[in-house]
Amino acid sequence: MSSLVVRSVTKSFGVVEVLGGIDLTVTQGSTTAIVGSSGCGKTTLLRIVAGFEVPDAGVVELGGTEIASGAAVVPAHKRGIGYVAQDGALFPHLTVRQNVMFGLPLRARRSTKRVGELLEMVSLDPEFASRRPDELSGGQQQRVALARALAREPRLMLLDEPFTALDAGLRASMRKSVAATLREAGVTTVLVTHDQEEALSFADQVAVMKSGRLTQVGPPQELYARPTDLFTATFLGDVVMLPARVSTAGTADCPLGPVPVPADTPLGDTRIMLRPEQIVATPTSTAHGSGTPGSDATNAVVLEREFLGHDSLLQIRLTPSDEVRARYRSERTDGVLSVRTVSVVAPEVGADVSLHVLGEAVRVG
Repeated sequence: MSSLVVRSVTKSFGVVEVLGGIDLTVTQGSTTAIVGSSGCGKTTLLRIVAGFEVPDAGVVELGGTEIASGAAVVPAHKRGIGYVAQDGALFPHLTVRQNVMFGLPLRARRSTKRVGELLEMVSLDPEFASRRPDELSGGQQQRVALARALAREPRLMLLDEPFTALDAGLRASMRKSVAATLREAGVTTVLVTHDQEEALSFADQVAVMKSGRLTQVGPPQELYARPTDLFTATFLGDVVMLPARVSTAGTADCPLGPVPVPADTPLGDTRIMLRPEQIVATPTSTAHGSGTPGSDATNAVVLEREFLGHDSLLQIRLTPSDEVRARYRSERTDGVLSVRTVSVVAPEVGADVSLHVLGEAVRVG
């Protein structure tokens, strides 16, 4: 049974339409990340699910029960939903113990044992219980906010950009810790974020939002590797777009040579998308000496190399043959491509390289 179902939900503030008919299903015990740029409507959707906003139209169901149907809504405090805001929203005058206790039912608020269990769930030492929020780091405050939300034993947990204020290293460790905690507790979770990497690494399902509408919903690997539109493709990462011609099922001919594509790709002229890490750049002397494809490999030259630590981002200019130029006469075939490669094997600036592709390219409408 689906834990959360959103059907045809709309919301406007004055003459501004914020949500234009949202349909979303989150299965029991799973995690969904709603990702989009600032102002696209993702936080408004989260607030409607939480009960802080009322939809203009549409239905929200939780566990098979309607909690919002247009203006008819179940009050937020009766929905059994946990909510963690971006800043944690802890009570500054209360200790950690008192903040966590606030989330417990009245009959359980005297149980220090339960507070200890909740702090342990979010990997906080019991010694923090007597501290106030201003004595904690940002990451510790977010863990307390999560413990307070878990204290209610919610059917659904809503996370509104909870890691934004943390530095990069702490962000990565916190989201991994929070994801593990919620998974172990079996809590259905919806995360709102504008961080693509966060969405892809945190969730079982990703929903990309643009201007109040969802462009694509599905497993993170599917959305990253097979986006259905250019906005989704570019929002989730860097792309390389190339002119192509599909004359045989499963293969597209492009300036990089023959490239595998999904078997259901329509025949004819099109444009295909690759991720920069799918293109392998090999110095031509190495390529020819090792038997790497030579006749179909594209001649190219490295213009720039940006060192990023583990990997490097190359800017490579294609130098296609006259045959390739003639084949794509109406398209530029000598453009600059971005190629991401492991730093220890990254070719030098000025190196002549041959290019070949890993995996499939996809047609993007």
